[in-house]
Amino acid sequence: MTIRFEQEAAQDAATCPVCDAPIPDMRQALVENHHGQLLAFDRQECLKDFLEDPERYLLALDEEEE
Repeated sequence: MTIRFEQEAAQDAATCPVCDAPIPDMRQALVENHHGQLLAFDRQECLKDFLEDPERYLLALDEEEE
């Protein structure tokens, strides 16, 4: 399920897991709930790429956190 994040104040700035671009305003982000984890995307194309191969991008996120 994809939703637009519409809260008044952005939490912390996020980074798109696909293109690594900063998302300074979460109200404009596309947010995907992937198995209980909310991920923010800056463009529809990035969301589409993620949905086609989520494991590819999740592995990269896991490696960055280590």
